[in-house]
Amino acid sequence: LPSGYTYVGHTASDGTYNPGSGAWTVGALAAGSSATLTITATVRATGNYMNLAQVTNANQPDVDSTPNNGVDTDGDGNVVDDPGDEDDGDGQDVQPNALVDLELEKSVDNSTPNVGSNVTFTVVLTNQGPSTATGVSVGDQLPSGYTYISNTASQGAYNSGTGAWNVGTLTAGQSVTLTITATVNASVLPDAYLNLAEVTAQNEPDVDSNPNNGVDTDGDGNVVDDPGDEDDGDAAEVTVQLTASVDIEKSTNGQDADTAPGAIVAVPNGGATVNWQYVVTNTGTVGLSNVVVTDNQEGIVCTIPFLAAGASNTCNLSGPAQLGQYTNLATVTGQPVDGNGTPFGNPVTDSDPSNYAGIFINVEKVADRTEICAGEEVTFTLRVRMLGGVPGLQLRDVSVVDNNLANMLMPYGQYWMGGDLNGNGHIDFIDNNNDGASDEEFVWTYSLPYTQTTTNTAMDEATVWYVDPNTNQETNTGIVVMNTADVTVTVNQNLCASLGDFVWDDQDFDGVQDVGEPGIGGVTVNLLDGSGNFLQTTTTAPDGSYSFTDLVPGDYIVEFVTPGGYDATTPNVGNDALDSDAVGGQTGVINLSAGENDDTNDAGFYQLADLELIKLVNNSTPNVGDVVTFTITVFNQGPQPATGVAVEDVVPNGYSGVSNITGGGVLSGSTIAWSGLNIAVGGSVSLTFDATVNALGAGVSYLNVAQVTAADQFDPDSTPNNDDGDQSEDDEDNATVTPESADLELVKVVNDNAPNVGDVVTFTITVTNQGPSSATGVSVADVVPNGYSGIANISGGGTLSGSTITWSGLNITAGGNITLTFDATVEDPGAGVNYLNVAQVTTADQFDPDSTPNNDDGDQSEDDEDNEAVTPNAVVDLELEKSVNNTTPQVGSNVAFTVVLTNQGPSTATGVAVADQLPSGYTYVSHTTSQGSYVSSTGAWTVGTLTAGQSVTLTLTATVNATGDYMNLAEVTAQNEPDVDSNPNNGVDTDGDGSVVDDPGDEDDGDGQDVTPGALVDLELDKTVDNPTPNVGSNVAFTVSLTNQGPSTATGVTVGDQLPSGYAYVSSTASQGSYNAGTGTWDVGTLAAGQSVTLTITATVNASGNYVNLAEVLTQNEPDADSNPGNGVDTDGDGDSTNDPGDED
Repeated sequence: LPSGYTYVGHTASDGTYNPGSGAWTVGALAAGSSATLTITATVRATGNYMNLAQVTNANQPDVDSTPNNGVDTDGDGNVVDDPGDEDDGDGQDVQPNALVDLELEKSVDNSTPNVGSNVTFTVVLTNQGPSTATGVSVGDQLPSGYTYISNTASQGAYNSGTGAWNVGTLTAGQSVTLTITATVNASVLPDAYLNLAEVTAQNEPDVDSNPNNGVDTDGDGNVVDDPGDEDDGDAAEVTVQLTASVDIEKSTNGQDADTAPGAIVAVPNGGATVNWQYVVTNTGTVGLSNVVVTDNQEGIVCTIPFLAAGASNTCNLSGPAQLGQYTNLATVTGQPVDGNGTPFGNPVTDSDPSNYAGIFINVEKVADRTEICAGEEVTFTLRVRMLGGVPGLQLRDVSVVDNNLANMLMPYGQYWMGGDLNGNGHIDFIDNNNDGASDEEFVWTYSLPYTQTTTNTAMDEATVWYVDPNTNQETNTGIVVMNTADVTVTVNQNLCASLGDFVWDDQDFDGVQDVGEPGIGGVTVNLLDGSGNFLQTTTTAPDGSYSFTDLVPGDYIVEFVTPGGYDATTPNVGNDALDSDAVGGQTGVINLSAGENDDTNDAGFYQLADLELIKLVNNSTPNVGDVVTFTITVFNQGPQPATGVAVEDVVPNGYSGVSNITGGGVLSGSTIAWSGLNIAVGGSVSLTFDATVNALGAGVSYLNVAQVTAADQFDPDSTPNNDDGDQSEDDEDNATVTPESADLELVKVVNDNAPNVGDVVTFTITVTNQGPSSATGVSVADVVPNGYSGIANISGGGTLSGSTITWSGLNITAGGNITLTFDATVEDPGAGVNYLNVAQVTTADQFDPDSTPNNDDGDQSEDDEDNEAVTPNAVVDLELEKSVNNTTPQVGSNVAFTVVLTNQGPSTATGVAVADQLPSGYTYVSHTTSQGSYVSSTGAWTVGTLTAGQSVTLTLTATVNATGDYMNLAEVTAQNEPDVDSNPNNGVDTDGDGSVVDDPGDEDDGDGQDVTPGALVDLELDKTVDNPTPNVGSNVAFTVSLTNQGPSTATGVTVGDQLPSGYAYVSSTASQGSYNAGTGTWDVGTLAAGQSVTLTITATVNASGNYVNLAEVLTQNEPDADSNPGNGVDTDGDGDSTNDPGDED
């Protein structure tokens, strides 16, 4: 029986049946009779259901069947009543219907829980088989007595909303589990705590249940572990005790403020509202009636007629907020009732306190005076303190803003004076005098000037924090409080003062206002305070008068700005009403009282000529040898014409060839002098000369200085002919040049100092300008030696002429560089081959301080020339090709393998060795080599040296064996130089693809060649008789011996030995194969090389007939070395066929 059945029993009409082995021994069965075997079996849930039966043995041959050769004898896969199969076997299968037995068990972890506690229900679903159950779903909807919390399913997913547990597939014997955690509610409803679960769907029939038909399937009202119900449903129920209790939770402004200070409430001047919320919850398992909520401060809050078990109700109340601590207590009372509404037991009650602390901020503002002159300052005092509050409350981030102040006033800032009792920078509730109010305050004083009547508003602001007095836990309440205060300041102009007087031209420089000396109009006069700080400005009238009015009483200083073309006269030389009061441009401190006018503040000035000299050069960065032009310009900035002006210019040693002097200048030595010059007010005179720039060097100076050496007029800011070397006055100046100089440095590198011969290397020439000037007209030359060829990829516009690369017209900024590159191919080393490549700067427009262009003397000693060389490595490219003269030879014939090894260069290869060991499919005969020596026993061909482009040849002659490995491999095993694309002695199949014959994926220093030999045999047949002279009627035995003399195995061999008419067949014995006496054919089959087989035929000698018994090979698949099958015995036609050496063997 196959795996899909379990044996139960059997009956057999004949013989015996062994259920363990499945063998039915029938015994003898007469022609035309039948025997019957009946097997009873149970169908399993899974397994093979095809039951096969066949005759395995019979002593007699069956005309159309062969015993024990399988049932599906035609191989079409059909065994049930298949007419194409032999009729001694048959099959039969069944298509079983799936059947399951789902069992559901439900339990709860606590059957007597309290209301509000959690219970866990566990549902275990088991498939008791025998088949796999699919499409399985379970329903488990929590009743009203529970509130879902969570679930865990070992398989599938549970939907708490629908109660559906989608299990899916359940194999036979498999169990899955669902746990549901729920909170027990208060309820008096029937079955509120009865939790049912049942299988609601599956695809297969259940042996003892129907899905989704309820849990109480026997209708007895019992569903918990009831054996009378179907086993695909179950229930669990808890028993909850009936209790009566109530809870009240009171909050203030949304906070559960059970302990003081409770909620923090901001109570501004306009008042605030406090909101209380009372949440009443029936925490028992029975209903409550006439539920009353009262507040010890506010009275009855609300009445709730009925409150079901587990239900809640919310009442709300509002009231005006008060400063300081406020505490009230809420109480709830309710009467328990049963399910019919009948009161029972005593009323239940609960209480909850609530607290809040009212707080605000206050600001007080006081001015030291409220009536002033415009511009006077008023000093204000601000006091900020806490209103209400309780211990632990703080006002933090206290700030005060004033609508006339740009910046906010902060604690400990420049205006804060005191009031912080504990020094923490906050306003705390500190009640040292026990009056219920905080004693701490912040005090600021600050002053503001006013120019008009103004109402000054101050506003303070702070954030309310609470610091728990017991734990020091700090809490930001998020409440921001603010308040304002106003003060009005009035401006009265009758309280102001004034001052002024006269600015004049002191033409006789005596410091006194003489009759006829005019005033100077347009002079700037500044008013400063007593500390010298600027207040305001004015300009004198055309007659020289000025005044400042509406001044705030106090200390002042008058400052006179010297007018253009004037200087201040001598101060304080006489009568205070007529002399000049300005010392250093300012009067002394003038004290003005309210309503005072002081007009005695005067200043005198006189005129002068202010000469300024400016010197320029037309080219500040010339090249050495250039001619530059210096220009000296003398300006008269007035206020008077300048006469008798003289100028001097000392030319330094950085110049020579002074010429083209203009303006009547005279050269004496290295000094040029001009004299007798007159310059009008606002006019100028220009003086020029030319000079040649000398070369740079130690001690060479290019700083050219000129100065005014004489003038008839007083110069207010310069003294003629006093240059001390720094040209600090405006009548002296210098001009200098910086001859262009570019320090060029050339560095040459190569990207590979040890390349292989034939590699392309890149030379990089970097020319750096180390300044200080930009370099122009730069040329670079690079002479490439004979160690390189194939110059290419020249960058930077370089040109190649012969072996020299030239770059020209290059410009390099100071600090910059330019990079020039080219490629070249490395030549093979040899006598006279040079790899030292030299480059140098050949020209540049600028002077180079440490190099001379185009002067390389072979040592590259200057920094504008450099060299680079390589030391090339020799490399070779050995390529090996292998071929054979005959890819399909006969076994035993000779083949010739030819190995051609070529050095594709570029270098000479030395120490070259090749391995070519003949595999087992060949026998070595001979070899020839065009170079080197070959050892047949090791397969080593020692080639030696191979120049670039040279090829050498090895020819191996071998005999093809009948069997063995015919893949002949050859590879380079050694050379001294690296190969560009191969590694010696690493095998032939270097890409690992299994192919070695002309495989382009393998390295080219190895190759393989195989042959496909043709098989060859030599069948020899000998025939003898045990009695060549028998009597008629006696038996004789003919023996045919057939031998395969090789070298290959012979297949498909048949021999013909048809007894002639002189004999009557009796029997035959064949050591291999079978003999058909009717046809005379001996089917030998396969004969290995060297193997012999025999056929013995026993026959009775007839009285007459042909007594020559012939035997010959009729067929074989392979050619025979000296015979042709089926062509007769007397192949030489001489009439002799018995042991005739002339016939085929």
